[in-house]
Amino acid sequence: MSLPQLNTEYGVMTGFIGVSVTGFREGSIFTAFVVETTEVNATELAEANREFSKAVTSTIAPVIGSVTALYISKSNIASEKELRIDGTIYKGDRMRLVCEPSINVGQISSVEWTFSGREKITESKTRSVLTIEKADDVLDIGPYQCTLMGDVLQFRQERKVIGDDIKSPPNINISKSYINVQCVEGQTVPLKCCVQSPFKVKWSRGSLALDAGVTENGTSFCRTYEYTLEACGTPTSLTFTCKVVDFDYSRLLHVKTVCMGMDDKTNYLVQNVLQDSRDSWTALNANESQNASSNLLGSMELLSDKINGTFTFKTAAILFDRSTFDNSFSANLNSSVVLDIPDTGFSNTSITTITFFTLNNVMPVRSSSSNPNNTDPVNALNAAVVLIKVNETIRNCVFWNFKLFNNRGAWDSDGCEFVSDINDTVTCRCDHLTSFSILMSTGYVWKAITKNSTAFMRHVSIINTALSLLIADICFIIGAAIADNPAENPEKNNFNVPVDSCSTATFFMHFFYLAVFFWMLVSGLLLFYRTVMVFSHMSKSVMLAIGFLLGYGCPLIIAVVTVAVTAPGEGYITNKEACWLNWEQTRALLAFVIPALSIVCINIIIVIVVLFKMLRRGVGDAAKERKGIRWWSF
Repeated sequence: MSLPQLNTEYGVMTGFIGVSVTGFREGSIFTAFVVETTEVNATELAEANREFSKAVTSTIAPVIGSVTALYISKSNIASEKELRIDGTIYKGDRMRLVCEPSINVGQISSVEWTFSGREKITESKTRSVLTIEKADDVLDIGPYQCTLMGDVLQFRQERKVIGDDIKSPPNINISKSYINVQCVEGQTVPLKCCVQSPFKVKWSRGSLALDAGVTENGTSFCRTYEYTLEACGTPTSLTFTCKVVDFDYSRLLHVKTVCMGMDDKTNYLVQNVLQDSRDSWTALNANESQNASSNLLGSMELLSDKINGTFTFKTAAILFDRSTFDNSFSANLNSSVVLDIPDTGFSNTSITTITFFTLNNVMPVRSSSSNPNNTDPVNALNAAVVLIKVNETIRNCVFWNFKLFNNRGAWDSDGCEFVSDINDTVTCRCDHLTSFSILMSTGYVWKAITKNSTAFMRHVSIINTALSLLIADICFIIGAAIADNPAENPEKNNFNVPVDSCSTATFFMHFFYLAVFFWMLVSGLLLFYRTVMVFSHMSKSVMLAIGFLLGYGCPLIIAVVTVAVTAPGEGYITNKEACWLNWEQTRALLAFVIPALSIVCINIIIVIVVLFKMLRRGVGDAAKERKGIRWWSF
């Protein structure tokens, strides 16, 4: 096909400028050529392509299929050359790239996008849209290309999406989502909401817009609404909305007003200070003064001095009682604490008792006879703590002495004596009243502490490891007796092993040797579990089930699968000299080597992790010893 002939076939198109040959296409004798026109008419181009096909068929070779052209715009108008981004895109929002032809390309048969990612393509007869559900300014930037495949003409648009095309979304900053406010009528609560510039925010409650003050510093825009508390009859809960202006971004702020009487305050103390707080109080007691819990108990004694009237408040963690008595007082504070004050000679005397059933979570166990920096105390707080206050002076095993250890406080037995311990009932006699309790030696409960599920499972693992190794060695001896070895029987010429008996011995050797390794894996996992997940608890039955499933279940599965795969082809065991897994034909030996080596690697990793944990704890304990703040409690 010559250049004049190309000019003849395509020269009839409207706006025709010329034809230029660009080269040969790979795998074809035809040359590639470019037709330049001032406008594109799909109908004229289709007719020119048909005439071109006829000319080639009559002079060179038949043309199979249709002839199509690829349209490449030379316009400087970006909308004609580039893919269009639909709207302003913010990170995390949907990004839509629109591929829309600026000319009539005829019926679109298919679409091709060349960018990989989280795409979803939608098609129509005139354009294609690439939708990325959650645009990311790192993952989704780069060159995009869209090619619309028409019957006559192909249309292509490109665009390089850059980081500036995907903007940072509004970042609404509210210090807290929930605010609890002690209700004081007329008190104002500032509600502050900020967003980065150039965005702006506004406050509303329901459909009501709120008038809030504005502060700007060039990088952020803030609005502060002064909410005034109304009458404090009952607790209220209100929801405020901070919304970005002109955008669908908002955050909610919940404000709850609390009207707390004596019962509410005491209940708050119980729920937030005393219950389930051992770890928090351990950290507080490790401060430089080491007297955080002592300060708490001192505050409670001061509180008891300020109480007037008579009342009783009781929860699962505290019994707060104030009453009056004449001469003597007796009260059963709970099933294990009885208070008896005999023959005082007082009349109409007020007495306040506060029984803390969970204060053992708060108070340390140091006593006047112990080293305050002792890192291995032998005492534990084993009873409720009772605070007793009367408006008279009474001179009649331990109390909290606030003056010990440079006002850090400690349990002191001065003025108190042990009377008896009958049927788990401890009787103490003291010549003063304050906060007191019972310190119990932990040596007697050490055996009970060690008899736990971890120790039980460790012994089970050791026994089963030894038992599996014993049975495996017995099977090994039986297999050695079945097979003939050249070193032991040099006069024999045939050293083939009996298949049936040797296969049986090999199966049990394979199974029990694997069991040895898997029980060692159980021991390693147990060590990892108790070292890393210190506060997790698993029952003995669950541990046994997991242990036997790993120790015997996994080896059984591997041994049975090995037989099923290799035995039909007579490749389960070696042919001669020894009863063991085949290597030459089926590589059955890998069914033992791979699990064994894997378990060895896993156990090595576990040892490294455990050593790392122990070293970290050792460094932490050493640091605490230097400060004299190391405490162990049972």
